[in-house]
Amino acid sequence: MKIKCDDEVIIGSSDADDSTFTIKASGKAFDILSNKLYKYKVRAVVRELSTNCDDAHKLNGNENRPFYIKAPTRLDPRFVIRDYGPGLNHNDMMTMYKTFFESTKNNSNDFIGALGLGSKSPLSYTSTFNVVSYHNGKATGYTVMKNRGEPTIRPMFVDDMKEDEETGLEITVPVKVEDIDTWHYEIAYILRTFGAVPPKVDSLRREIEYFPVDKTDWFSVNSSYESYGLYAVYGKIVYPISGVDVKADWLLNRYGKVYVHFPLGELDITPSREELSLDEETIANIQKRVNALEEEVITADIKAFEAYESDREFLREFNKLSSKERSILQSRGITIGNRDIKQVVAKYNLDKIRSYYVDNEVSVYVSCDEPARRKVSSSSWHRHNQVNISDICGVDRTKAFVLIDDKAGKRIATVRALCKSGLVPIWAHITVIKDNEDELHVIDELKKIMDTDEVVVFRVSELEAQRKALPDYDTGPKEKRPKSPNVSLHWIDKDGYWEEDRQTLVSSEIAELEGYAIGRNRDEIHTFPDNVWWWNMSITDMRSLAEACGIKKFYAIRPGAMKAAAKADGLLSFDRFIIDQYIKCIDKVDYDQYMPSNATGNRICGNIAHYDKLNFLSSKFTASGMKNPFLTKLNKIAKVCRTSKIKDENDDLALCNKIYNKLSGDAETIFYKKIEQFKDDYPVIASVLDTWRTDSKLVDDIVKIMELLDGASTQNSENKGE
Repeated sequence: MKIKCDDEVIIGSSDADDSTFTIKASGKAFDILSNKLYKYKVRAVVRELSTNCDDAHKLNGNENRPFYIKAPTRLDPRFVIRDYGPGLNHNDMMTMYKTFFESTKNNSNDFIGALGLGSKSPLSYTSTFNVVSYHNGKATGYTVMKNRGEPTIRPMFVDDMKEDEETGLEITVPVKVEDIDTWHYEIAYILRTFGAVPPKVDSLRREIEYFPVDKTDWFSVNSSYESYGLYAVYGKIVYPISGVDVKADWLLNRYGKVYVHFPLGELDITPSREELSLDEETIANIQKRVNALEEEVITADIKAFEAYESDREFLREFNKLSSKERSILQSRGITIGNRDIKQVVAKYNLDKIRSYYVDNEVSVYVSCDEPARRKVSSSSWHRHNQVNISDICGVDRTKAFVLIDDKAGKRIATVRALCKSGLVPIWAHITVIKDNEDELHVIDELKKIMDTDEVVVFRVSELEAQRKALPDYDTGPKEKRPKSPNVSLHWIDKDGYWEEDRQTLVSSEIAELEGYAIGRNRDEIHTFPDNVWWWNMSITDMRSLAEACGIKKFYAIRPGAMKAAAKADGLLSFDRFIIDQYIKCIDKVDYDQYMPSNATGNRICGNIAHYDKLNFLSSKFTASGMKNPFLTKLNKIAKVCRTSKIKDENDDLALCNKIYNKLSGDAETIFYKKIEQFKDDYPVIASVLDTWRTDSKLVDDIVKIMELLDGASTQNSENKGE
């Protein structure tokens, strides 16, 4: 490459007394120019000799001919490099080859070399190496060595070239055995830029990560050699770009490691060729090149985003941008087509469909060999037995899978079959629903959020062939179906009445039940799954507790089905849930917000407790007079549970009852005073409520009247204060 130097003639008075500086040849000078010039000495040898090979091939018109390298081994600890250029005659070897700063390439940008130092680079590693020049029919051998610190070249032999030998230079460098791994590393590192015509390399134990040859402008690769940053590829050498003020935020944040090609002549380098020499021209060329590339790349990337026709596909790709990348777009005022990013994000917000899955307790199975039932978490955080809604229908999903369970006892086997057959990818999430109008509605919700992406729907009844293909698939239940019902489903119908469906199920069918469960032996209620008698509790009481806790269905498990039910992944302990709700309410209700346990026996309070719209009136009968939404729920739970027990006086239920009975008993005196006060303050309302069951048609009017009366009472109090 052309060398940049200052040839300016200084105009002044007489130069008769001028004296030019000189460089004295000495061992010290040569040591500086060879040994101390390079920080990474092995790398320098490989780099300088490899680029010299490349230049030699250009001189000989052999640009498409690979040069040869033999990596050192323990059996043959030599580094050998051979080019197929013109070679050198004896005169050139004894003059130009041995002369520092002598080069035929310093006036052309067609060649990488220029300084006349590279051929001497082996002296930075070793005190002697060999060169064979194949030129003009002769093979001439030389030894290059240090003699009293000064480099010396000594002719060793002259032979006629063999018939099949080609012109060029062959350089052999002896290698220390302990350095062999370093040589292999550096060979692989340097040769990355030679991918257009890969050298022939023998005995190398490392893979060469060749740079892409089709990207002549810039590229980004996940190289194992460089870290995050900007790099110049100049004369087949990689230089870090540092200390130069450039606009490369998008390039670096989007691509991490960015390699920019520079044509020969645009940059200046240090004599070691290990770093760029940051003169004004080099800095200006780097800034011009990188800044233009930054704008070019960001424009092209934005154009690629604009090409997505689907909002969902667009958002899928847009979400791959880091927060820093998005910040860059925002700071530069760059928009992506006509899309409003906020509107697109809002379009695929998952809060609504997440609530639908949670509220309707929709089941989800993971496609695998041992699928287990999961529920969707109510937030982005989830436990081990829950899934995130984004795993089902997030914008990164191109398909959502639904299985309609229309054949009893085949659910889990079908999920396994879907996975094994490849119809559903492994670890994909499958929404499993019953074949009824209410649950089929989830398909419509999924189609809304999936938009242009696909919702794949399967039916259990249509996948028998896939199930039979399973190596351990059972074509039917092995056990006989029980003669009498062993499971009862209790649920609230559309009119608000409890219904019971008595079922006769085998173990495989019980295993797929979902929801809350309680044990039942004749008329006795037992806990689930440990099957302990819940004293003084009936199925009617369980229904009342279900209503109080917002549960619309539960299973009652008979003794014969208890063992199988205990293993069912989808069945949850109803008694544990109720007691947890009991504990929660006690924690939420302060001591001065209690009412006596028999409060609902009073007809006024009984009506208030019966109608949810009137629950706000409960605060009229507590010492604090404060509204507490948990008070009504606490009273409903305690009304059923306060006289019951499960194990002993120290379990959670017993402790809850002890606390409730004590605090509700303490509230009895003030309660009756509050009742009389309510009758005095609201005589008409009290009269309407003081009946066995107030007509439901009057409830809305009572609410309106109380709001008006309390408002007027508040206003009167304020006027009196004036």
